[in-house]
Amino acid sequence: MFLLGIAGVSREDIIADYEVSRTYIQDFTKDISGSHYSNMEKMLKELDDRHGGLVPYLYALGISEEEMTGLRGKIVDTSPNYSFRLTF
Repeated sequence: MFLLGIAGVSREDIIADYEVSRTYIQDFTKDISGSHYSNMEKMLKELDDRHGGLVPYLYALGISEEEMTGLRGKIVDTSPNYSFRLTF
């Protein structure tokens, strides 16, 4: 969730990613009660209410803009020739 937020992923996509994870963890555990999209909605709302959002929360923890920019550079391809393609 935090890396997705740093990468600039939308709130809706963070929630959808969390829900999709539920499908994959079913193979590893019988208790998937915590992996429901509503839990992520609640978490993000709590971060909004208390800190103004996910990224401001990370600032409050002491993560600097420089550190976030460094992380973003490692996980987001911003090169002009980048093209996202799904391949199967």
